[in-house]
Amino acid sequence: MNQAKEKWGSFWGFLKTHHIYLVIFFLELIGLDLVFRYAYRLYSHVGFVDSLLFTFCWAVLLTAIAWLLPGLVKKLFMALATLLYGVLALVHCGMFSFFGRYFSFSDVKFAGDGAEFFQLSYIHIRLMMIGAVLLCVCGTVVAILLVPEEQYRKPRVIVGLVLCVLSVAGINLVRADVMKGSTMIIWDATQQKNAIYDGFTDNAASLKVAGLYQYTFRDFNLSFGVYDLLHSDRETLEALDAYYAAKETDPDNEMTGLFAGKNLILVQLEAIDTWLVNDVCMPTLYNLKENGIDFVNHYAPAYITAGTFNTESIVNIGFISPFNGGASTIYSKNTYPYSVANLFRAKGYSAHSFHNSGPETYNRGVVHLNWGYESYTSGLDMGMDYIDLDSQLIRGYEQMTPDAPFFTFIITISGHGPYEGSLISEQYYDKFAALLPEGTRKEIIHAYAHAYETDIFISELMERLEADGLLEDTVLVFYADHYDYYVLNDALIMQIKEVPNIYMAQHTPFFIYQKDTAPRKISKVTGTIDILPTLANLFDLDTDGRYYVGNDAFSENGGYVMFQNYSWFDGELNWNPSDPADSEHVRKINEEMQERFSISWDTLNTDYFAKSEVFK
Repeated sequence: MNQAKEKWGSFWGFLKTHHIYLVIFFLELIGLDLVFRYAYRLYSHVGFVDSLLFTFCWAVLLTAIAWLLPGLVKKLFMALATLLYGVLALVHCGMFSFFGRYFSFSDVKFAGDGAEFFQLSYIHIRLMMIGAVLLCVCGTVVAILLVPEEQYRKPRVIVGLVLCVLSVAGINLVRADVMKGSTMIIWDATQQKNAIYDGFTDNAASLKVAGLYQYTFRDFNLSFGVYDLLHSDRETLEALDAYYAAKETDPDNEMTGLFAGKNLILVQLEAIDTWLVNDVCMPTLYNLKENGIDFVNHYAPAYITAGTFNTESIVNIGFISPFNGGASTIYSKNTYPYSVANLFRAKGYSAHSFHNSGPETYNRGVVHLNWGYESYTSGLDMGMDYIDLDSQLIRGYEQMTPDAPFFTFIITISGHGPYEGSLISEQYYDKFAALLPEGTRKEIIHAYAHAYETDIFISELMERLEADGLLEDTVLVFYADHYDYYVLNDALIMQIKEVPNIYMAQHTPFFIYQKDTAPRKISKVTGTIDILPTLANLFDLDTDGRYYVGNDAFSENGGYVMFQNYSWFDGELNWNPSDPADSEHVRKINEEMQERFSISWDTLNTDYFAKSEVFK
């Protein structure tokens, strides 16, 4: 026994004196990244081992830093690094299981609202990744135990510093190589890695190209505007001035001014998908759609993880937010002279917004006023007992219909998840379980129940407008914020909607109802970006549409929807970045789409309307 202890002690001493803890720490860092890449290798067209040099250089840098630090600080550094990257890897997995995209620090801006509806059932993390993180934690514990008493001798300091310098230089050399000849987006069958890294918007591909450590570093800097502090906006502002001055605008058409002077109630429907607008669970909304101007090929792309706010901001200001969400001041402090609220107020309308949640959710109490609304009214302000129940929105009816002309923006909430155990499902699940065919999946029954609660409000709203003699002079516009991903089964959604991928599943309702306007179906493809310019045309608001990223739906321009992964659909072709750009039509849309994205982001990031000389 003593001999065995002596051998073990001798072996342990050998490991300590030969700095094996550094080897363990280095291999952990490499291994965590490799396991993550392997576990999610099928979810990006970027190769499994693409740009591993980033990971190698970061592993060298972190290991060299650990070597240079004194004993206790060294141990804390290794423990915190393992914990940070281990937790980030698991968060990436959890985010991907629900949103289909990895975590970005920009998501922190919208975490408060998401936490309100969060359920653990939304999250699924691969056992492979859990095992890898646990193995790293165990390895770090062993590495910490193997840390020897070290003296600050000159060779250690010199070698450690040299390794730090070489690894930082290596990271920048790899970055320079990746960025060489880059443009924001390159449209070809390979979707080259320099374009991915430069744009850093397709985060599934970006994480593969950059690796866990470089992705974390770059994403942090982009999300919190660190890079913006290093350059001037002057050239960008001048380029935007030139672009907007030369931009072709949508000409007037037969629909221009059709609803000029009428009241507008604009309703954003929470998670009301195309398959939910039917005469079973939403008979009122279905009737309005069938008797209105129905945009049958409309899509609500999810450009950021906050799906509701994504669509809400685009409809209100006419621009697509940066895919990393952008700085919070974009929404709360930027100037928007052509927002929908400001345009209606310029025409003499009142402009008020209403939503069940409080003003702190997405900071709407500040953001909506910055967009031009005179007030934001919450469920509490309306006297709602349960903010989950859209039927109680009618309690705000008097505030929603002030003296004409009025513009009222309403956001519903009952379509929001979670479904099981909700107050809404408790009330209506049995009703729709009996109405729907036997064997209908419970997710569908829950979705019907939640959609029905929204329809109750719409029915009561229509009755009150009719009774008060307001219906003839009021236009109602309905659109969904996103497809119903609270079903938590994208495969089922794609099956229901008969589409080949989740981007095409973002087909959502958008229609306009006015009592005296003949119903019609519009087959032109539209996206969220087209709603504001369409309203501006119909109400003859004071804008020619040049300061929007979308187009009037009744013009000949546009006619396609752009998705977050840079694919698009024009009614016939669903083009993806992995497809060849082998026709003039494809190349034209790709170039125009790149321009729309970059112009939109530059406009928002620079606070263009406040800083451009054109508006001073």
